[in-house]
Amino acid sequence: MSSKKRMKKKPYLILWSSVYIVILCVVVALNSVAIYWDKALGEFMGTVGEGVTSSGTSEVDTEYYKSEYSSTDELHKAQQTLAEQIVGEGTVLLKNDDVLPLQSGSKISLFGLSSSIGAASGSGSGEVSEALDNSWSKSIGDAGFEINETLLNFYANSGHKRGIGTAASDGTAKGEWKVDEVPQAEFTQEVKNSYSAYKDAAVVIFSRGGGEGGDLPTEMSRHEGSSDESYLELDSNERDLLKAIKDAGFEKTVVIINSSGAMELGFADQEEFGVDACLWVAGTGATGINAMGKVLSGEINPSGRLVDTYVYDNFSSPAMQNFGDYRYADASGKLTDYSYVNYGEGIYVGYKYYETRYEDVVMGTENVGDYNYDSTVKYPFGYGLSYTDFKWSDYSVTPNGEDVTVKVTVTNTGKVAGKDVVGIYYQSPYTDYDKENGIEKASVNLVEFAKTGLIEAGQSETIEISFGKEEMESYDAKGAKTYILEDGEYHITAAPDAHAGVNNILAAKQYTTDNGMTQAGDAAMVGTYTVNEFTKLDKSASGGTITNKFDESVISDYTYLTRSNWKMMDNGALTYATGTMQGVSNVTDAAGTVGTITADENTLAALKETGRAASGVPEGNSYPESSTYTYGTDNGLELVDLRGKDYNDPMWDDLLNQMKLSEMHSLFGKGGYGTSEILSINKPKTFEYDGPSGIANFISGESSFSFPAEIVLAATWNVELAEQMGKLIGEDGISTKTSGWYAPAINTHRTPFSGRNFEYFSEDGILSGKIAVAEVGGVQSKGVYVYLKHFALNDQETNRAANGHVATWSNEQAIREIYLKPFQYAVERADAHGVMTALNRIGTKMTSGHYNLLTDVLRGEWGFKGVAITDYLSGQTGGSVDMMLSAGMDLVLATAANTLSDAKQDWSRYELREAAHNVLYNTVNSLAMNGFEHGSDYKAGTPVYKIILYAFDLLVAVGILFGIISVVKKVRMTDEQYANRKRMSKKAKRILWIVFGIAIVTIAIVFFIVVLPLLQKAFLM
Repeated sequence: MSSKKRMKKKPYLILWSSVYIVILCVVVALNSVAIYWDKALGEFMGTVGEGVTSSGTSEVDTEYYKSEYSSTDELHKAQQTLAEQIVGEGTVLLKNDDVLPLQSGSKISLFGLSSSIGAASGSGSGEVSEALDNSWSKSIGDAGFEINETLLNFYANSGHKRGIGTAASDGTAKGEWKVDEVPQAEFTQEVKNSYSAYKDAAVVIFSRGGGEGGDLPTEMSRHEGSSDESYLELDSNERDLLKAIKDAGFEKTVVIINSSGAMELGFADQEEFGVDACLWVAGTGATGINAMGKVLSGEINPSGRLVDTYVYDNFSSPAMQNFGDYRYADASGKLTDYSYVNYGEGIYVGYKYYETRYEDVVMGTENVGDYNYDSTVKYPFGYGLSYTDFKWSDYSVTPNGEDVTVKVTVTNTGKVAGKDVVGIYYQSPYTDYDKENGIEKASVNLVEFAKTGLIEAGQSETIEISFGKEEMESYDAKGAKTYILEDGEYHITAAPDAHAGVNNILAAKQYTTDNGMTQAGDAAMVGTYTVNEFTKLDKSASGGTITNKFDESVISDYTYLTRSNWKMMDNGALTYATGTMQGVSNVTDAAGTVGTITADENTLAALKETGRAASGVPEGNSYPESSTYTYGTDNGLELVDLRGKDYNDPMWDDLLNQMKLSEMHSLFGKGGYGTSEILSINKPKTFEYDGPSGIANFISGESSFSFPAEIVLAATWNVELAEQMGKLIGEDGISTKTSGWYAPAINTHRTPFSGRNFEYFSEDGILSGKIAVAEVGGVQSKGVYVYLKHFALNDQETNRAANGHVATWSNEQAIREIYLKPFQYAVERADAHGVMTALNRIGTKMTSGHYNLLTDVLRGEWGFKGVAITDYLSGQTGGSVDMMLSAGMDLVLATAANTLSDAKQDWSRYELREAAHNVLYNTVNSLAMNGFEHGSDYKAGTPVYKIILYAFDLLVAVGILFGIISVVKKVRMTDEQYANRKRMSKKAKRILWIVFGIAIVTIAIVFFIVVLPLLQKAFLM
């Protein structure tokens, strides 16, 4: 009998069985997580084997959308050329004391922290993604100027760096907003001595950024600045810089304002700073900055016009009395989990406030309060100078049936060629009926505009513009409860800016400078249009009646701003908050102060509500019974067979009958960055990516050409450029197979401090709407459907997705005339195929779950046929998903499933079918169908992550198998055999654990440094 004893089996077996069970559980969990995030991982890591093979049964060219360019280089050159043209025409000349353009070969000292880098824009989905070697100094140097390299190197090596704003967040991030201009004390004598050789001109660049997920600071105590200065005014170092430049004796001082937020520019005319000329431009995209040197040299004559009103004090805006971080408290005074903002200014946003109050002062209207236009407004909406002069003549206003036709001749009376902008403004009668029913009327309203071609010196161009009389409508929320066109005389004027427009109308009404006008108007530039009877304009696109849909979005016990009593503006009387609380906010002052108001129980209950009823869907809506639906039939149809068919074609029912309910449910609940393939109808997967400066795929990191910021595009006042930009973005869609674009962004510049003003067009809904119409038309002509965002009233970033998703309150007239107007234009006039809802609420209802917004207004009133998608939401289940679907939502922008409480109910079956119809209608009429005909063989391919995961699973399985074999062998060993084996393998185990540890650390580093930032950027748009 052997003296060797076998080792004890039980503890060893328990130990290693536990280890293998844990490993197995981890692998199963990892696979479950991967399946849950299947879409995101597939997007991030790519797919192999995806593609379509033609059946060859048809002679039809299946490349339905083709590029107009023969090569990528040719396309890229066209994009660069257009970007420069947009910047050239979007740059606004604000001041010029006969110093611009600069003489060729001038020796320039370039000042400002931004001088050695590119133009400021903003962070988030609108961030410029293409890193090219373009900067202010390069652009100016390339234009034939000699640059002070000593000064340039000083800035580059100063160690100072402006803040980068915020990363995409929920609206509570502090962000990095420091200005950090170099103090004069750090300028060396060597640097100062270099001025003498480069004294022809000092060009000073003051930059301010923007950011998704964070608004601009209204005071700078959190950002190394002063509590009595905002981000949008010069700080002490910048003021000192201008003084030092003046003391240094430069021949000319030119300031370039590089900011999307309207800065306070009173310094430009203050003698102590010595500014001779001032230009404005915002984000210039990847290559647009190349135009700026040409603007300074005169090769490009700037023809941009302001899209916002610029004032001496940004806090003079009515909207600033209700902007920022406000929270609800309960009856006990305790802070709740909910936030709000109240648009107390009503329709009086931007120039509609400043110009209307001005007119009332001139006319001697009662209750105008303490208001002086000259000391309030620096540059009016639409303002902009040129290197030449223009004269307008032969103005006429002619009724033409239901339309109005305006003509004016523009003559270049200067010495160089240039372009001009003709704005058409109207004034509707402000009647006793209006006052009785709370209808507000601005003194001037932009209704149309046109940009001339390049007019040579001494030459003329006649502009002819027509518009429908209904475009002068007003919304009457109290009396008629619909749009109205009141009887009376409407004044229509052609004017270079809003202030000139109101002065023209005042002159036509016999007012002069003796009445307090800032300057005489031109009555010859005013015509009239007479409406003979009070008319309701209440017919919707679907044949229904337009009536109030936002009664629950107005605060009933609050008085909104009215021109009947401007004194409401005094002493902060518009502020809705009644209290304050400190230590709460990351985005206000250093004390974290928020404004508060007590919410009643009904408001808090409504904010908490989810489920179908929370959407506001009418209780009486009826739906077909479940038994009437058919699923999974074989009708012999493929999605491509519906290409070009009418939205209401009966074939759609046959196609939808081929789908399974589970396919419809999955399609709706997991629609982030594209939709999945549906093999039962031969639908391909689609790819949809971010914007609005171009196509930006933040998941893969691969992005296309970055155009100038939307605010610069709007400042061109040139719809032809907007359409061309849309087409070139569509070209990138063709080359990247991107069929959907999360853009354009068309919210309103309600205040200068909105973090995403760089992504939005203007303070004016008509300018925004017309630029959007042109851009949407261009993009969609290339087979790329748009998603207009953010629908709607998403005009601040603070609390957008935090603290209960900010409840945004406004009256119906303002909602319709100001905030919905750009969306309405793009849907009705450009047939925009998609909208993306915002993250905020309108009243207590989430915009993504707002039936009146998505179904009654968007589809019912405007006739929208397309897809409504949420902004990024994930992990939603049950009531919140039910609320979205019942409101009229078609897709949840998520890369993991968002499921209904019960997809088999009558209502949910109906709505899922409608949502699938809308998604498929967009898909079949897009470039996603390139290469498809009936019978085409489509393969969805295999995501790369799955190949890696399968390999990993196999390795783990093999490892576990070998481990089990090893355990069995060891259990059968004697104690002596086991001890010898253990000594031999100790070194190998140590090496194995080191390798394993390195692998884990590497994976973690890659995830947190590379993957996580991309996902964060992509998931909050």
